[in-house]
Amino acid sequence: MHQQSDGVYELTLPVSGSAKFPFTVVEKDVGAFAKVLTELPAGQKILAYNTMMGHDEFLGYFGKVNGVPVRMRQNTLEDWEQNFPGLGEVAAESYMYVEDFGYDGIDPTFTHPKDLKVKAQLTDIEQWMTEQDWSSML
Repeated sequence: MHQQSDGVYELTLPVSGSAKFPFTVVEKDVGAFAKVLTELPAGQKILAYNTMMGHDEFLGYFGKVNGVPVRMRQNTLEDWEQNFPGLGEVAAESYMYVEDFGYDGIDPTFTHPKDLKVKAQLTDIEQWMTEQDWSSML
């Protein structure tokens, strides 16, 4: 994310801002998921994340917390390859896969946090954002 000449903080990705991605507060919530795993039947596959949201929603929180204007701009696979030679195409295709098929690849054998019988106490993403020092990005 970079501040543009018009003062807006812009994030560019090769997907739309509404494409849903998992967000996790690693330092606070991985332990909660590990605990949940000990209480589930052996072999159950879970996706461990706090919330699934688009980057436009995440940016909205960022803008609100920091009092800055934000926007998401979709760029292309070619842009990514030009900006990140040798890695950009693979990274962009990974984002594009998630937009097309979802983070779970439409695999019905994965259990999402909302569907767990044992609930994990997870950190609210917006609250977490208010607790961070974003000054290095501003």
